[in-house]
Amino acid sequence: MRRDRPNDRERSRFFPRITLSLVAGFLLFLLSSGLYVLPVLLEPAPPGAILDYHQERVRARMQGKVIWFLVGSFLCTALVSARPQGGSARKP
Repeated sequence: MRRDRPNDRERSRFFPRITLSLVAGFLLFLLSSGLYVLPVLLEPAPPGAILDYHQERVRARMQGKVIWFLVGSFLCTALVSARPQGGSARKP
């Protein structure tokens, strides 16, 4: 058996971990950006405002910040998923 290739058991644990990390990154992005624009959504529209008032205010608040929220959320999930798990390290 070659030692430079992971065995099937190691490979089978890798894919669910990657999938969960990606899903968690997107969920954290949606949660953090949703909480960031929540004050804008909760404020009442002024009298005589256009129909797309909240949409325009959310766009103005999120302009230039979407990529930072996305990068930050994926970095957080990468840090959480990359930490060493107890008992999973191979002993020589």
